[in-house]
Amino acid sequence: KIYGRRQRLDGNIREVRLTWEDSAPANYQMTFNAAGGVANVAGTGQVALKVDNDAAGAQTPHIDQVLASASAVAGAKGNGFVATNSPYLRVEFNINAADVNGKIFIGLRETPGTAIPVAGASVEDCAGIAWLGTVWGILSGDGVTISSQAPSVSPTNDSRHVIEFYITSGVSLEVWLDGVKVLTKTTNPPTGAAILQLSFLLEHAAVVGAATKSVLTIGEVIIQENLA
Repeated sequence: KIYGRRQRLDGNIREVRLTWEDSAPANYQMTFNAAGGVANVAGTGQVALKVDNDAAGAQTPHIDQVLASASAVAGAKGNGFVATNSPYLRVEFNINAADVNGKIFIGLRETPGTAIPVAGASVEDCAGIAWLGTVWGILSGDGVTISSQAPSVSPTNDSRHVIEFYITSGVSLEVWLDGVKVLTKTTNPPTGAAILQLSFLLEHAAVVGAATKSVLTIGEVIIQENLA
C-alpha cells in the first residue's frame, strides 16, 4: 500500500530504498556510530540503536547518510536531498521503551551528529519526529529557526510504526503515522537548496536512570525527490 505522498516512479522521480539486507553496513554508504551504545544490523531487513539507561556516561549511537563528496568515489553525483525537490521519506521503526533521560530523532537534517535538533536553539534545515524526553514532537527547521509541534497521534512503545514525511519547500511539512495524517506543520519547514541527509539518533544523557535498555529498531527506509 502506498501511503501519504509517495509518488509512482517516472522519469522525474528519484527513489532510494534502504532494506539493510547486507551484513556490511558500510556497503550502504551509511555511517554506523556506536558512540557509547550499540549501532548495528539487527536481523534480516533492519538495524538497531541501543543504549543502557542505567549507565553513567552519555550514549549517542547514530546512523547517518554519507554524502557522495565524503565517499571513496571521487566525482560521484551528489546523493543528498533538497527541500526544493519536495522530498518524501518513509521509515519503519519501533522503540521498545522511550526513556525520560533519552531523546530520539528520525528524519532528514542538514547536520547529522550526536545531538537531536533543538527547537529554539539549533540552526539547520531539518524535518523529522523526535522523542523529547516526555513527549513526541514533529521538528522542522528552515535554516534560521527550528520549532516543534505535537502530532495528533504519537507512536507507542514496542509497536512497529510507519512514519512518513512530505516537504513542500518553504510551505509545509506533512506527516503521516501508520497511514493516518497526524500533522500539517506550516511553521519553519525546510526551504531552499540546503542538503538534507538521512539521520537516525538515539541520545541518552549522562544520568543513571532505570535499569532498562532502550532499543530503536529501523526497518525499511524509502526516500524520494522530484527532479523535474
